[in-house]
Amino acid sequence: AAAEAEEAALLARLARCGAELGKAASEGDPAAAIKALGSLEALGDVENSITSYEGLGATGVIQALKQLKKQKTYKADATHAIDQATKLFERWKAANGAIQARNDADPVRARRLKAGVEELIKKAKAAEEEVEEEEEEFDEEEVTPMVVAENDRTARGVQRGDRLWALFDRDEHGQEWWGGTVIQADLNARGDGDVDVVFDDGEREVMRAKECFRRCEAGILRSLRQARPNKKAERRLKQCGVVPRENHEIRLPPSKPAAPTKKKAAKKTTSVGARAQ
Repeated sequence: AAAEAEEAALLARLARCGAELGKAASEGDPAAAIKALGSLEALGDVENSITSYEGLGATGVIQALKQLKKQKTYKADATHAIDQATKLFERWKAANGAIQARNDADPVRARRLKAGVEELIKKAKAAEEEVEEEEEEFDEEEVTPMVVAENDRTARGVQRGDRLWALFDRDEHGQEWWGGTVIQADLNARGDGDVDVVFDDGEREVMRAKECFRRCEAGILRSLRQARPNKKAERRLKQCGVVPRENHEIRLPPSKPAAPTKKKAAKKTTSVGARAQ
């Protein structure tokens, strides 16, 4: 029992080496391969202590060594790693016959040791997955609802009733900037997504929040022919139950009252008698 427990511990160490070797092979990294091969070599001539050929196979060491001794495994020149892997593979290959013989002498014990290695590897993978899940949960917790920064002019984070601005092709009157009112926003955690907008000319369109703007420069605002919702837009907004809410610091220019008509000044006339006097 003590000898079996000792071999189980040895196979566990080999399984950890096998995992490191396999990872280095999958990444094709010569430096990682050399480090993993060094860990295996540091165990010494342990091949002479292995009685479970099946348990050894479960560790993945031999399979990884086969890969690491081929140049095509690596993304760069790996002469040193290949030499080291070849040396170790040949050493284990030389002990292969003796290990198989010991395995056949007590196959029940060999299968128990193999099952132990497989269970150990299963637990190790489960632990890695649990760590990954915790990291994902942590990342999710880190993602907070977006707060639009003062210097972020995009329309990320806009809500129903907010005003926004979008740039279009020039119309026949030369206007390309159009204001609109959000009637529905379907945004993700970063504040981006689809926004249903009634623009000031009364047209309704679905836009991407990040492609629109929360603010419009004062100079542009003052130059717009249509800077407020027209009658058609007002009717649509009323039907949707939305009241436009200005969400930028620039105030729209006040509606210009109708200019009073200039009255012609009455010409002064003087009587003939007055001029005579």
